Amino acid sequence: MILLIDNYDSFVFNVKSMLEQLSNDEILVRRNDEISLSEIKNLNPTHIILSPGPKHPSQSGICLEIFKARLNIPVLGICLGHQALALAFDSLVVKMQEPMHAKNSLIKQCKENELFSNLPSNFSVMRYHSLEVKQLGDELEILALDEKGV
Repeated sequence: MILLIDNYDSFVFNVKSMLEQLSNDEILVRRNDEISLSEIKNLNPTHIILSPGPKHPSQSGICLEIFKARLNIPVLGICLGHQALALAFDSLVVKMQEPMHAKNSLIKQCKENELFSNLPSNFSVMRYHSLEVKQLGDELEILALDEKGV
């Protein structure tokens, strides 16, 4: 079972739909303030995905706790989920000078990782965010960047 944490963003349903197409696993969606760490442990998901959301990662409910608990479950953060990961590991998350709302960017892989196993070293993505990770915490590493180093 894949646990998808909904950070109050309608995009969560796009993510769920894609997961259903790519996986035979059950996809369980729970809002970030409607599930506890003990419930997550009892569910014992194979993976956790943290959705985008409209708030600052410091207001992402259970998301920060998931990272700090070190559950030994693979976690993917998308947009706000990614920013929550950074914040949980002592990174600096700041407002961008120029928001990336529905803008296309070329992404370049900096390091090989299974996350990008079926993608070329450079690929195009659609972005929609107004925050960025400026200083990375010691426990994290950069896997890919855009042409401006974000």
